[in-house]
Amino acid sequence: MCASAFEIMDVMAKENDWIRAGELSARASRSQPHVSRLLAQMVEEAYAERKPSANDRRGFDVRLTLAGRKLFAEASATMEGVLRDASEANPEVRAVMGMAEVG
Repeated sequence: MCASAFEIMDVMAKENDWIRAGELSARASRSQPHVSRLLAQMVEEAYAERKPSANDRRGFDVRLTLAGRKLFAEASATMEGVLRDASEANPEVRAVMGMAEVG
């Protein structure tokens, strides 16, 4: 999973319901075309689903599927492990993460 997909899934995972694709793009600080390409891949792989927006038929709403939530949970656990290992191994990384002063 690329970093952009992880960030998009992070925003979607925090929503308990549908989110507009445009809102997703703004919250993830990614361009609309970039988000649309990633969402198309996620939908194709059954990690996300989309439907026309109820308020604006030009747009669409998206949400993670159960498979998408599972994948994101696994990716989050991996990311947390990598960051923990990096911070334990390097005082400078801990300082950047705000965990300790470099001394």
